[in-house]
Amino acid sequence: MNAKNTEIVRMRDLRQLGLEGGAIATLENSSQVSLRKDVAIENIKGYVQGEIRDLKLRIDYKDLYPRIQTITRHNVLVAKRNHGQLILTGKGFTRKEKGNE
Repeated sequence: MNAKNTEIVRMRDLRQLGLEGGAIATLENSSQVSLRKDVAIENIKGYVQGEIRDLKLRIDYKDLYPRIQTITRHNVLVAKRNHGQLILTGKGFTRKEKGNE
């Protein structure tokens, strides 16, 4: 990887991926969450009034960020954790700089 591709993922990038759609983050426990505009959504099973049901758990990005191992969008690896930092791979996502939107 060259210096251009070794950019660290920011919270703004997660929100942008959520806006553009199709982004899925794989967490350290191998569960997957879909990225949305302001939060990530994890599908879990839980008890509601004594019955097991499918639930959608909302997770804030600030709580989610340290647990993310990889981010994919439309089957393309966008970012991966390397030496403790979440790094953009340079494929599948173009960062929109503030003011150039």
